[in-house]
Amino acid sequence: MPPKSKKLDIDKIQVPLIGLAEEYDSLSSSPHTHALGQLYYCVRGTIKVQIASGLWLVSPQRAVWIPQGITHHSSSKYPVGLRILYINQEEYMSLPEEVCLFQIDSLLRELISTAVTQGYSWPPNGHESRLSQVIIDRIIASPEEPLYLPLPTDPRALHVCQMMQRDPHLHSDINTLCLKAGLSQRTLVRILQNETKMNLQQWRRQLLLITAIEMMSLNKSITTIAMDLGYANPSAFTTMFRKTLGVSPSEYSLHS
Repeated sequence: MPPKSKKLDIDKIQVPLIGLAEEYDSLSSSPHTHALGQLYYCVRGTIKVQIASGLWLVSPQRAVWIPQGITHHSSSKYPVGLRILYINQEEYMSLPEEVCLFQIDSLLRELISTAVTQGYSWPPNGHESRLSQVIIDRIIASPEEPLYLPLPTDPRALHVCQMMQRDPHLHSDINTLCLKAGLSQRTLVRILQNETKMNLQQWRRQLLLITAIEMMSLNKSITTIAMDLGYANPSAFTTMFRKTLGVSPSEYSLHS
């Protein structure tokens, strides 16, 4: 049986890599850090992983890497299945130093599934050590995916962004949200450009993309998603999706 995080002090584990299998009906963690690097691999459902500078959407067959010492929190409104690796970065110095998201290929998926079963006490030169090194090599070789939403640090602009996250369909217009946060739309646009390197249209398009993938994980139709997110028709939504991710929504779902 795989170890359970609730019964372990993860940061005191002596082996350089352990794997956990976790299932949640929903998930909401408070901001925290680990002395070990952490990899979230999503086998079903979606989760959001957020740090001060932005958030990543982890959808099925994707994983997010969180280096040691980075304050983060995770959330999901819906059931989610996770495979989590905790990795001692002092043993594997070549791992990324920044948070990143990437797709899990079939080889890495099987390697992670095996790591989850190998426990948390094994000899330094055993097969577990060799398996761990292959996992690290595959993580490093995996190309990043752009499901990242940067967030401003200015509290007024952040407040607007948080309101848009809660209502991505924008039932309230931008000016109304800006008034609630105590800044003008022009100031919001300037702050977003300076702090996230995106203009307002680009930022909202990224928010809609992330929201759409969450909805796709719930098996909602492309037509329903397009209409709910305010697109004129499914074709307009598909064009945006393909332009950003290089594949159509149906192709993306197939690989998930």
